[in-house]
Amino acid sequence: MKSKKLAVWGRRVPGYLIRFIWAGLCAVAMLTQTRLVYRLPYAPDVLDGFILTSTFFAYNVVLRGRWIRRAAWFSGVIALVLVYFLQPQRQWTIGTLGILWCLYYGVGNPTRTGLRTSPIAKPMLVAFAWAGATVLLPLPWVMWSGSITLFMGRAAFIFALAIAYDLHDRDFDRNRGLLTLANQLPDLKVFRLVNTALAFTAVCVLIRWLQGDIALQVAGALWVSLLLSAGIIFGLFRCKTPLNWRKMIIDGLMLLQTTLVWLAI
Repeated sequence: MKSKKLAVWGRRVPGYLIRFIWAGLCAVAMLTQTRLVYRLPYAPDVLDGFILTSTFFAYNVVLRGRWIRRAAWFSGVIALVLVYFLQPQRQWTIGTLGILWCLYYGVGNPTRTGLRTSPIAKPMLVAFAWAGATVLLPLPWVMWSGSITLFMGRAAFIFALAIAYDLHDRDFDRNRGLLTLANQLPDLKVFRLVNTALAFTAVCVLIRWLQGDIALQVAGALWVSLLLSAGIIFGLFRCKTPLNWRKMIIDGLMLLQTTLVWLAI
């Protein structure tokens, strides 16, 4: 019996570990993309470590598995320590993002409190938090005014992924009494919403190119990534994709986009 349990554990742990770290890796990828398009010197530093560990914490601390929660809290402690070594500008920005995270979950039962219970506020809060972490954090304040289009495009892209997340969790959220846009709208309208957000991102890319902010090949890479994202999201819900991996594929669209941008630069 014991060997059987060990065998099951051995099969499941790799998948759990990959899912545990996946969102953090995607966040670091988007952070890297911002540095690439602004041609900032890149070498993994304290900020990368903070983004990685804080994302581990934020995405896993409310899950049911005891060891996952413990690992998430451990990651949160590391993230808190790393904040001390960041510049004051970044510390203030992180504090604001932390407030957004608290507003998202609220106090107590996450299905009854917090802006996570609002169908519209939920994906918007996720979108702006991710855009703040991956666009504003790596840039000095003097560059923020020139990054508004990138910020809005990044937020729209993450908004599209958040809606796809909610579509994946539709039955689970309904059973827990959590209202989302995905469980209030028919599939066709959900996909239209996703595609509208991706189209908005494409317009932001066009504006950045016309302003000379990015080269044509980078804009092309971003447009290709958005087209692929629309097709992949639609395909994920039209074929028999294993449910355990669907969210990871959705998050993986961030890695896909960053890879295409890196190849284009």
